[in-house]
Amino acid sequence: MQERQKLNVEIEIGQFYIWKETNHLKAKEILLWHTLMHLACTARWVKWISTPISTLESKTGLKRDAIYAARDKLVKLGRIEVLPGKGSKAAQYRIIPFVENYCSEEVEEQLDDPDINTEDTDKQTPTPPNAKPQKEELPQMNIYRKMQTLIMMPSPMDIENIKTYLNDGMEDQLLMEAIDISERELQNKKPSDKWRYAKGIMRNWFNDGIKTLTQYQENEKRREEMMKSGGDKQHNRPVQPEPTPQNKSSGMRGFRIPGETE
Repeated sequence: MQERQKLNVEIEIGQFYIWKETNHLKAKEILLWHTLMHLACTARWVKWISTPISTLESKTGLKRDAIYAARDKLVKLGRIEVLPGKGSKAAQYRIIPFVENYCSEEVEEQLDDPDINTEDTDKQTPTPPNAKPQKEELPQMNIYRKMQTLIMMPSPMDIENIKTYLNDGMEDQLLMEAIDISERELQNKKPSDKWRYAKGIMRNWFNDGIKTLTQYQENEKRREEMMKSGGDKQHNRPVQPEPTPQNKSSGMRGFRIPGETE
């Protein structure tokens, strides 16, 4: 039997950055933590994941010595546990969650990621012929999980922007609609391009004061009616670009970059 850590990614990432405020970390340590979170997610949250150092080098872009140093720091701070590999076996890693919730389950299917191995498990118990298949309960979708369909580990700035939108009263469903729109309109583009486009849509809505999915839908109806009647073309303005040092103060209509003051 294999223990799983049923982690809530939204909570873990949020708590990590709260914890980081009182625990100084270098960029390489933050990157390694995110990479291990990604690997744990790919492995369906088994308690221990086994991955070779070459995989960590490939996924982080860090050199071996930097990975070892970052790993030691995360162990010292109590964020991960490491079991050194013996012989040709790779080291095993466990993320120490901020909110612990374990359950014992068998690993019933082959993992898709060849870079991740799990400990040997007992043979699967045969299912009685008349038994009804059990459906795995999926966590309720929200904007944090939705954006992970495009980008597995969002940047701290992206997370802060989402928090700003939610704190300002924008609906979770509305923000998820921005991702759905980007998926429809940029079908053949890379996930990173779709995510940038979705962020621009969210920014437009934030600046326009659109906070609910109903408001957006009503606004779209009015826009379509005006377009049919040859009305104001301003209702079809393009998605705003990413804020850069050159355009943070131009055309943003008071958009607040989290952590900055006017």
